[in-house]
Amino acid sequence: MFTVEQIILSLVANAIGLCCILLLKAAPPRLVLYVCLVSMVAILVPWASLAKQFEVIVPVTNFIVADVLTLGVNHSAEISSEAQSASISAKVLWLIIGFSWIVATVWRAVRKTTEWRKIASDGDELTRFTHPGLARALQRTKFRRLPDSAMVATTGLWLNEVWIGERVGTDAQLEVALTHELCHIAYHDQYMLFLIIIIERLLWWNPLVWLLGKHARRSMEYACDSRCSSLLGEHKYRQSLAELFLVDYTPSTALELSVRTKSDVIKRMEYLEMNPKLKLRHLLVLFCASFVLAAVGATAASESSSESVPTLVGCHEYLPEGVQYEFRVISDIDTREGQSSELKVNLLDASNPESKEWPVDAERFLKCVQGVLGIGDDEGWPGT
Repeated sequence: MFTVEQIILSLVANAIGLCCILLLKAAPPRLVLYVCLVSMVAILVPWASLAKQFEVIVPVTNFIVADVLTLGVNHSAEISSEAQSASISAKVLWLIIGFSWIVATVWRAVRKTTEWRKIASDGDELTRFTHPGLARALQRTKFRRLPDSAMVATTGLWLNEVWIGERVGTDAQLEVALTHELCHIAYHDQYMLFLIIIIERLLWWNPLVWLLGKHARRSMEYACDSRCSSLLGEHKYRQSLAELFLVDYTPSTALELSVRTKSDVIKRMEYLEMNPKLKLRHLLVLFCASFVLAAVGATAASESSSESVPTLVGCHEYLPEGVQYEFRVISDIDTREGQSSELKVNLLDASNPESKEWPVDAERFLKCVQGVLGIGDDEGWPGT
């Protein structure tokens, strides 16, 4: 499923994504989020297929990435049967650990949500604190109050549940908490978070993926902060958000979208002052990153294709339409001095059977067959 080349390419894409994030500090948070997600799923991208569309840029970038990618290609080509068996076992172990972790994470989240439902009370009265601009998100949301808790979080994929602890009591805190959680729902962040969790668990061995996941979560919070600030007013939102952070923090599980993450308090406050907007330099960064990714993929494709061995059946696609061929190879070669093998080649153009010339456009077919038979240009091969 995952070859050495695919893993190397995904690591390169992860690194490029992290570099982009560092250069997109003042960019809109949703843009940063999408960069994180694309970088995280790089291992699933069919690089070899996509790269064929960009092979023209290989000579420009070959000197940058060819050595690294050739190392991966040569390693996979020279691998022994014992090493292949070990590689398959390692991949099976990798997938078992990844899927087991995913199942465990989902099971813990479901168990925790079930426990909350047993002690929670209905919170329909909280709808009066919601902003009119989030009415569509409110239609698929259920509010619940948790006793003796400062929890503010959202769970669920298709049916969303917003959990508000009873220690979150003032009108300003409730308005900010509910608006923030409804923004997550309006942005469909629950699906993105679920995707992030799956990728992190599946690629548990890749630290770059975990870094990208951290930035993705932070970007989701920044995006909701920006929208809440525009809906409620920057000063009011900042003040009420700060009050929420002062309430005792209750840890949440991996699958919850929480309004409060203690380690990000200062960064979120600073981000609200940045007023991020899409600028020309952000587009330039994305263009350069796309160019480098295309170059890496194209170089890998060219390196892989250079290792492939042509076959006679594969040469058929180069045979001109209407042309028939016949080969006669004498295999009992006499190795005595002065003796040589015999190879006869006949190509017949059905539209002009009397012609003594090679059929038009037959050169690529002859060149392909020459490669299959291993005959050099100086050994009398037709058309050379």
